[in-house]
Order: sequence, then C-alpha cells, then structure tokens
Amino acid sequence: MNLAATIELYSGGPGSGCNPEVGVCGRKPGVRAKTLESGALPSQEGYLYHATNEERLYDIAKGSLKTHKPWEHTDQSVWPDGSKEKRSYFSKSASGTWAFSPEEGRPVILRMKYDPVSQSRESTGDFYAKKPIQAKKLEFLGEDDQWHSLGELKE
Repeated sequence: MNLAATIELYSGGPGSGCNPEVGVCGRKPGVRAKTLESGALPSQEGYLYHATNEERLYDIAKGSLKTHKPWEHTDQSVWPDGSKEKRSYFSKSASGTWAFSPEEGRPVILRMKYDPVSQSRESTGDFYAKKPIQAKKLEFLGEDDQWHSLGELKE
C-alpha cells in the first residue's frame, strides 16, 4: 500500500496527526479482506450480505456502495421485477452471496444491518437498496474470519 492510499484510508482526513515515517496515519494497521470461495459462510440474523471484489471494496471504503442499472456489472437488461432503476442487491444468506461477486478480481463480502426503511424485498427473496449505502454502515469479512468496519481495511 502506498503512503497516499494509507493516508486516505486511515487518516480520517486532514489534521489527523499523520506521521509518514510510521506509514499509517492516526490508527493501527488494518485487516485485509478475506477472499471468498464457495462453501459455508455463517449468516447472522438481522444482516444482509453483498458480494463485490477487492478493487471495488476500496472504492466503497472511500464513500459508499453505489447503485447501478441492471446492465452494469451483470448480463441482464432489467431487474427480476422488470425495473431498470439503479439498485444494489443483498442477500440474507452469506454462503450464497459469493456467487454474485464480479468475475474479475478477488471476491470479497460485505454486510450491513437490515433496515426495512432503506431496503426492499425482491420477488427472488433478495433485498435491494435504491440509494447508495454509506461506507460507515458496511462491514467486510476479514482474513481473520471476523467482521470489520471499512475503516479497518488494509491492502
């Protein structure tokens, strides 16, 4: 990880007491995201899961999980309910989520607490959000098999 990326991910912004000689600014070094594979991942009641890749994970950590049209990042022209609006999709099952990760890059998984106000249920049983999800509401599965806030992310 280069110093600029370290500052961006760990400093919390300008004036945070960053020390370039240490290599990490204002916080302890973070945890690397775990690569997903097929198989059992434990799901926790009250959480929804989203698969992405490591590159997109770092973009999300800088702000939010953005919504997309159905043809962006998928091979479909409409969502299962026929809609074409921007969305991001989630599942109650952590184990099944890995199959929806992008084809390129290291697949990783995010989770967030279910919020009936901001997520709707699809006919498929999945959930979706119509607005971006702020990074502070998301956690990623680390190589240590623990869930971590995106602020703990390390390349």
